[in-house]
Amino acid sequence: MPYKINPVTGELDYYEASAGSGSVDSVTFINANLTAGVYTYTHGLASARVAITVRNNSGVIVEPDLVTRSDNNIELINISSYGVIAGTWWVGAIALT
Repeated sequence: MPYKINPVTGELDYYEASAGSGSVDSVTFINANLTAGVYTYTHGLASARVAITVRNNSGVIVEPDLVTRSDNNIELINISSYGVIAGTWWVGAIALT
């Protein structure tokens, strides 16, 4: 299914397929999944151009301290400034074309 990021809500929205549309992936994670405040996100999108969105356990979009591309399938998402995170957080990615 093709998606785009809604510029108003920040949500991944469905849209009609068009040539060059990107691929998406999302997962949830908890504090135990972090190593020194960094979440290793394996999205499998096979792209060097990936947009990342992170939401906290309240559904609020948060800005990571740093997102580093490890390779075309893995992003290192540093959220160490948030300390010990509560509940389940969410990360989504869209491969940009």
